[in-house]
Amino acid sequence: SYSSTVSDHRPVTTRLAIDGAVSVDESGPQVSSVRVSPNPMSVTGMAEIVSEQGGLLRVDLVTSTGERISLVNESIAPSVRIVVLPVSQLSSGTYRLVVTLNGMVASTPVMVIR
Repeated sequence: SYSSTVSDHRPVTTRLAIDGAVSVDESGPQVSSVRVSPNPMSVTGMAEIVSEQGGLLRVDLVTSTGERISLVNESIAPSVRIVVLPVSQLSSGTYRLVVTLNGMVASTPVMVIR
């Protein structure tokens, strides 16, 4: 039987409810790709954001403590957008680049080394 041959406990399931969660429906506008270079970075850095559909674009850098540094908050057409990252103003560490297009979120790690 399962309980005597596989594990010392039965499978556990968890259901999570997250406040402010957006739809997981991927049929709407979304970010096609996000590329950060160089990564890690020490002097300069940039993010290339490819959006096959237009919409409201928001780009934030999030620190390890959860502080958000807003880089872009504007309406865009389908395009390739280059965002310069403010590396000279950042301390060494790991950040998260969060790109939101019409509520759909893409996240990429960014490392700054001095």
